[in-house]
Amino acid sequence: MSDDVVSLLKGLRSDQGDFNENLRSKLLTLAEQPPKKKTDMEVYNELSQNDPELAAIAMIESSGGKNKNHQMDPNSGMTAGGMFGMMPYTAHDVVRLDPNIAAKYPEMVDLTKDYKNTHPKITQFFNDNPEAAAEFAKSLHSRNKSKLNNDPEKTALSWFRGLSGAMRTSPEELNKHDYIQKFRKYYKPSAKITKN
Repeated sequence: MSDDVVSLLKGLRSDQGDFNENLRSKLLTLAEQPPKKKTDMEVYNELSQNDPELAAIAMIESSGGKNKNHQMDPNSGMTAGGMFGMMPYTAHDVVRLDPNIAAKYPEMVDLTKDYKNTHPKITQFFNDNPEAAAEFAKSLHSRNKSKLNNDPEKTALSWFRGLSGAMRTSPEELNKHDYIQKFRKYYKPSAKITKN
């Protein structure tokens, strides 16, 4: 329940007539409703302000959440989900390696244990939950970036080739790679100035 609603409720005494009791009842109903989920566009707009690297990846993978109809991977038979095109086996790695994500999304811990059989549900989860998809993406991005010497381009390539594939990529190959060409097109480093 929001603090504003609690304050309003405290100010309304039930002995002050029908109007206050009716208002109190409506406020309680509002307070009990779950918060509205953010849309893909809302999540993408926040990312473009706060995390331009992930925003660029979202543009490459799904046009910023506008096209989440990912192609099935012929090797695994699985389909990526959400605006970041996260594969179910990657979601398995994220919940296995990030205890905060695992604690926040216990349903994904259960689903990813058997991702070979539950992959359609994992894909649907990411398609239906843009904020959760962004949290998983932030976790993966942060981990990969730390292992790739904070290199934004190699980190972007890890989305396409995996962490070990990005590690093995030569500078020449990186420079010519189609994924990196797209990343350079969409990557707009933040111009924010932080005050110390």
